[in-house]
Amino acid sequence: MKVAPQEVLWRLKIISTSIIVLSIIFLIWRWHFFHVLYMRSVNVTGYIHSADAFRTGGSRVEYKYEYKGEKYWRGNALTHSVFFNCNFHDGDEVVLQIDPENPKWAVIKDIYF
Repeated sequence: MKVAPQEVLWRLKIISTSIIVLSIIFLIWRWHFFHVLYMRSVNVTGYIHSADAFRTGGSRVEYKYEYKGEKYWRGNALTHSVFFNCNFHDGDEVVLQIDPENPKWAVIKDIYF
């Protein structure tokens, strides 16, 4: 069964438009996330639980912190250059910025601010 070229082009337009719309939604959400953290965040001391660089090009830093008696465990994916410039090691103390209204939202202050 052959598919007409017009139908293929129409499907490609739908797929590409969907990808663009989803990307814009993600970028708006990401901007909102950092804006909220910048406007109302508080600094909290956290500790690096694991800091790993992967051969595929990325790295991940996971950290633990406590806020108002609750314990949290979060992480950030980083590029190799940021990871190696910051020189993270397991057990290191880091300053985190968290949203006091939603304390699970956290980032390492030195990386983003």
